[in-house]
Amino acid sequence: MRFWKGCILDRGQPLKSLPNSPTSTVESQVESSPPACVICEAAMVAWLDDEFWRCEHCSHWSSRLHHSPLKEKNLDLDEAQRQRSLRELRRANASIIVKEISNRVKSKNPTLCDVGTAYGWFLESAQAAGFESLGIEPEVAVAESAIQNGLAVRVGEFPSCLASSEQFDVLTFNDVFEHLADSVQVLEACRRHLRPRGLLVLVLPSSNGFLFRLARVLRWLGIRKPWDRLWQRSFPCPHVHYYSPRGLKTLLLKRGFQLEYAADLPSFHYHGLWNRIRMESNISFTRASMSYLLLIGLLPIVKLARSDISLQIYRLGG
Repeated sequence: MRFWKGCILDRGQPLKSLPNSPTSTVESQVESSPPACVICEAAMVAWLDDEFWRCEHCSHWSSRLHHSPLKEKNLDLDEAQRQRSLRELRRANASIIVKEISNRVKSKNPTLCDVGTAYGWFLESAQAAGFESLGIEPEVAVAESAIQNGLAVRVGEFPSCLASSEQFDVLTFNDVFEHLADSVQVLEACRRHLRPRGLLVLVLPSSNGFLFRLARVLRWLGIRKPWDRLWQRSFPCPHVHYYSPRGLKTLLLKRGFQLEYAADLPSFHYHGLWNRIRMESNISFTRASMSYLLLIGLLPIVKLARSDISLQIYRLGG
């Protein structure tokens, strides 16, 4: 998974001044009171331990896991495996997403900004469809890879690396939004950088998905590895939220965005699965093989069950 560093900035101010900031160097912070649900603002309840929380009112999930520079330095990641593991799935999903965006964009010469663009696979699809496209990526090595392939990518963070006057017809967050602690500030920045009636595209993991539900049951039974992996607990920037499609829609409606399209996307397939498991090079061959065989066995069930990846396209009102 892409290492979004969680450094969303608002008018040039780092998130370290905000509650639940992902820029903290502490992997898991314990607070004296339960966090408020980002969806309905009800007090959340700790689930099994003090790292994960669930809202009993709207079923939203959040964590106290935060961006950790220490983990970023120590994580043994095979970059080549990382690219091979994600390329085919991300490109296939990008084609689906771009098609849906193209059917809804109003401008004759549409502009698009992809936040957390990684290697630029989505940008390639957007440019091929006629979008004037810009990518934003905070991970320097990954951004440079996209730039070397001729893509327009700024190394930095959204929205600090944009001029205050820059606006786009489309803003996309592909596997990024779930890593960001302060969703409200992110959406306010999106409002400023979208043109009137512009589109906001969110692709993110869903708490309604089969794998999330399975990992939750296993964690309740005391088997925590699948649960920790879904939350990317050992990664430099783990997931801070797990949204349901319904909860996400509620959050966006409150901020003036109207849902135009929603669908599930494939969460993984055979091609690249082995590389995805092995991209953490500290995992043993035996454990990787067992995980691979288990997922191969589950894949037919996963294809029939609810997907773990949700696509939602919103239009800014007004």
